[in-house]
Amino acid sequence: MHLLCCSPHDSRFLCSQPACAGLGTSAILAVALCICALVIPGTVSAQSSSRNVTLVALDGRKLQGRLESLANGRLKLASAESIALTDVLTVAWPGQPVEQSPRNSRVLFANGDMIVGMPTGLDGEALTVRWTEFNAWPEVRIPLEMLRGCILVPPDQGDARLKLFARISQPADKADLVYLKNGDSLAGEITALAEGKLTVKETVNVTSLPLPALQAFSFNPELTSNRKFTGSGAILMLTDGSRLHAKNLRLTSTNSVLIDAAFGIELDVPLSSLHGLQMLGGSIVYLSELEHSQEKAEGYLGSGWTMRKDRNVLGGALQLRGVEYATGLGVHSRSELTWKLDGKYRRFQATIGVDDSAMGKGNVLFRVLVDGKSAFTSKPLTGAQEPLTIPPVDLTRAKTLTLIVDFGADADILDHADWCNACLIR
Repeated sequence: MHLLCCSPHDSRFLCSQPACAGLGTSAILAVALCICALVIPGTVSAQSSSRNVTLVALDGRKLQGRLESLANGRLKLASAESIALTDVLTVAWPGQPVEQSPRNSRVLFANGDMIVGMPTGLDGEALTVRWTEFNAWPEVRIPLEMLRGCILVPPDQGDARLKLFARISQPADKADLVYLKNGDSLAGEITALAEGKLTVKETVNVTSLPLPALQAFSFNPELTSNRKFTGSGAILMLTDGSRLHAKNLRLTSTNSVLIDAAFGIELDVPLSSLHGLQMLGGSIVYLSELEHSQEKAEGYLGSGWTMRKDRNVLGGALQLRGVEYATGLGVHSRSELTWKLDGKYRRFQATIGVDDSAMGKGNVLFRVLVDGKSAFTSKPLTGAQEPLTIPPVDLTRAKTLTLIVDFGADADILDHADWCNACLIR
């Protein structure tokens, strides 16, 4: 038998050997499936393991098991009752870590989303993107108004990579900008991407630049619409490092999840590509969505740093040990932030650590105060240590919540501290 294609999603094959003569279609298919099991060991078990998840509920329960169903705003694990997604905080696939290459190109959205992929086309309405790690997936078209830009070739050095990310994700110029590998830049209007060339219209000139000569490009922020995500939904975190806001999640019979992506299309996402779900809406309120009532910032020898929402203190992505977080607060020691709660919330929780922008350095302590009294104090954390998830902090009838990052053993040198996924539970 000569097998052309055998996969969980495509059982088409071609049999041209005499041994198959006289066999019916069902018999040939059975033989082919057996060969698949022999040739690709672990495929079936990999499909099965992609349904094994860990769920954290809003009431603090941690559930583990096989994902049986996901539809109509509810999720069910084997041997457990169905639970509304509005009662879920996170869903994780423990056996599917994020494994992203820092050298992969990435497309950055205005709302903080990101696709690890390469742009292949651009017209007056949308950018077409090909996934890098998931090269069998269809290309996607993303409306230009939802984009910040694209990093085609991330720099080798970590600090340069972080600075470029901050520059593209938060552009300051009122024009499209193109960054060349030789250090030059070009301002104007990006009008097209076709046949491997990016076309830029300047005041009087039109220039076509080959993609291999470019490092990145960004779009005029005044033409970008950062529409706030409303209602219930989730942020999908993929194993390649991509993340997407989405609604209407539903599990299919082929081990994938259909989603309505925030950029306007329906996507079929295989379970094997999911690292986690971070739920949005319902009883969950992220601190980056709220205005704080008080902020104190002081450096060890002078003035302090201003807090940044959903960014590290330098303006780059919140990143702890190679994993990027979509929501949180980036601060620098010493910082003190206070929110008025007025008894509206039940709990606070977050994942804390020193951001990767500190390059393994930094040394801080994290403190949580509820109505001015200590509710949590971390051990000293450095940029070389793994992040720490804070046990849920009780906020019953609490009037204020204060988050403090204090100096550690090395004054305030590279104390880039992150409160990742910091949220309140109503």
